[in-house]
Amino acid sequence: MNFDRMRALLLEQAIRGELVPQLDSEGVVEQVGGVPEEVPFGIPSSWSWVQLEKLSCKRKTVEPSSLSLEAVELWSIPAYDEGTPKIVKPSDIGSSKKVIQVGDVLLAKIVPHIKRAWVVSETESQLMKLASTEWLVYNSERHFPIFLVLLFKSPYFRSKMMGSISGMGSLKRANPRALSKVWLPIPPLEEQQRIVAKLEKAFAEIDRAEKAYQELQALSDALTKQILQKAIEGKLVSQLDSEGVVEQVGDVPEEVPFGIPSSWSWVQLEKLSCKRKTVEPSSLSLEAVELWSIPAYDEGTPKIVKPSDIGSSKKVIQVGDVLLAKIVPHIKRAWVVSETESQLMKLASTEWLVYNSERHFPIFLVLLFKSPYFRSKMMGSISGMGSLKRANPRALSKVWLPIPPLEEQQRIVAKVEELLKQVNALKM
Repeated sequence: MNFDRMRALLLEQAIRGELVPQLDSEGVVEQVGGVPEEVPFGIPSSWSWVQLEKLSCKRKTVEPSSLSLEAVELWSIPAYDEGTPKIVKPSDIGSSKKVIQVGDVLLAKIVPHIKRAWVVSETESQLMKLASTEWLVYNSERHFPIFLVLLFKSPYFRSKMMGSISGMGSLKRANPRALSKVWLPIPPLEEQQRIVAKLEKAFAEIDRAEKAYQELQALSDALTKQILQKAIEGKLVSQLDSEGVVEQVGDVPEEVPFGIPSSWSWVQLEKLSCKRKTVEPSSLSLEAVELWSIPAYDEGTPKIVKPSDIGSSKKVIQVGDVLLAKIVPHIKRAWVVSETESQLMKLASTEWLVYNSERHFPIFLVLLFKSPYFRSKMMGSISGMGSLKRANPRALSKVWLPIPPLEEQQRIVAKVEELLKQVNALKM
């Protein structure tokens, strides 16, 4: 569910006069000065328009170190996230600041903080209030400060602000001159109060719903992990004598990772690894191939592409292979190579590790790869920096995996799918 979208829709309704009814008793806002050549959107007849430049305040700038004060309130951009200004010594402030006052509305102009809008309120300290020069300062006799903040957070104004950004890197900022020409609606003051009250109530409900949804998501994630872990430990379905015993082939773990049924056995991942042939697609005399790329995983199907459009070497894979992404942040992806209608050659990114096992059904192998046990091993194998962070195939090769009888694997897969359907229903 998109809770931010809900908030945005309410804000947009609010600034268009669609959130609360207009009351004759609240009067009409007189249009002072010019009107927009092109009205940004329709507003009630009792409202009027004003350009943002009319609300801009040129507050005095001071060098804090020159102030003969023991302490001041610093309304910095970092302090916004804490919801309260910091009490600091003027001598500890290294750059010039604006002197602001109660009722001012601060709008951050620096990227990535431009979503911040803050009402300067009275505080217990009664100290001089200073603000970063990265804040634009506004004040309006015809807008309540909190209503002005809501205007600044509306999708309409956000799009104008984002469109005004210039500069590069840490120098990217909204352009005050461009913003000064933005038109804002002015409802009657009493209607503004009703709008603010309605929004605060609605936002509180959305906040509660979002918190409950997040808790539900966390619960469903925990249940999913628990189901997968129990599945690979042999605790999800009963063992049946008729399904036989899996013979232990080769070594056994020196230290068993976890208990498994006596009918199961162990294998190291290196025994399942496939060294698939690597080819240069551009050298293939084919009209098209199936590309099992990491981005294609999210779409759930490989892409049909011309070999000449593929820029790097690829692995030739086959039906029944299990692909495991080794590159961060995609290492949660595990994909069974299945038969498709195209019947074309199947190629996979070299960022996939390829596995195949006669003693594991491919989909059961995927469940193993998604289990908390294996995920912890995979995360622990990661090395490299930034875009070069990858799971280490050599370290993963030593991970021990359980092998249930094949018929039991089928029952486990069916049970996992049944339980995960119920878990996923919680997220709807």
